[in-house]
Amino acid sequence: MRYVLVAAAFAVSFFMSGILSAPTFADDNGTTATKAWARATPPSAKVGAAFVTVHSMNGDRLIGVASPVAKRVEIHTHIEENGVMKMIHVKEGVDIPKSGMVMLKPGGFHVMLMGLKGPLVEGTLFPITLTFDQAGDIDVMAKVLPISAKSAGDADGDHSH
Repeated sequence: MRYVLVAAAFAVSFFMSGILSAPTFADDNGTTATKAWARATPPSAKVGAAFVTVHSMNGDRLIGVASPVAKRVEIHTHIEENGVMKMIHVKEGVDIPKSGMVMLKPGGFHVMLMGLKGPLVEGTLFPITLTFDQAGDIDVMAKVLPISAKSAGDADGDHSH
């Protein structure tokens, strides 16, 4: 019985690690999304942010985002205006260059989760749908990392800065 439980735990770990590390492909466009993650939030938080790396072989544009964990989900970025940093909604979307990549990351483009329906709890996963002009919808699972995480690598013990 003990062997069966250990084997089952190993299988679940292996399966979950595959979800987190395997890219999600979209049709013939060659667009992939990998390393989706978010920071844990305090229990009363109403906003959170998620991050993901997007590659495209043929070029595309990220035009929308959605997730059931929040009432409203948008693509945001930071700009400097009169010496003050502001976060803004990127209504026109984000271009993904041909044979290139864009990292949605802290301090840059990111998925803004507004009106959280509950806290983002460290160690859990939640779905995000990325909508592209050419590739259509790509679904990813974001792993919730510690509130202090600076990158997806923090999940794997990579604490480089």
